[in-house]
Amino acid sequence: MKRKRDEDIYAKKYDAGTAQSRQEAMEAARRRMQEEHAGAAAAWQSQQAEKEMVKRQEKIEDWEKHTQGLGYRSKIKKNDEKASPSQPPPKSTKSKPLRNNDYSPLAGAAGPACQITFGRRGGGSRGGGG
Repeated sequence: MKRKRDEDIYAKKYDAGTAQSRQEAMEAARRRMQEEHAGAAAAWQSQQAEKEMVKRQEKIEDWEKHTQGLGYRSKIKKNDEKASPSQPPPKSTKSKPLRNNDYSPLAGAAGPACQITFGRRGGGSRGGGG
């Protein structure tokens, strides 16, 4: 009986027009999201095809150099051709020292941050012994 009554109440609240419009809105949103995803996938696929074409062209150029006797593959990356391979990049002159010059590991702790302090023994406030 109770289930029948609940079904009747639900049927009275149920509006077919609202449900239909909600369903159509959901389908439109899904369609829009699918189109966005398909566009992104097509863009990614074209980028991958471009990368493969560049890689293939580089391999062809390497083989042509090899057949001409100029060496099979270059040890230098394409981006590094601007800098000369025999000279390492200059190091920055501004470098922060790792520690102070007056530091000695044998001298012990220097400063209040390295002092060891022991707590009080016992004490009723912590709930331990007596």
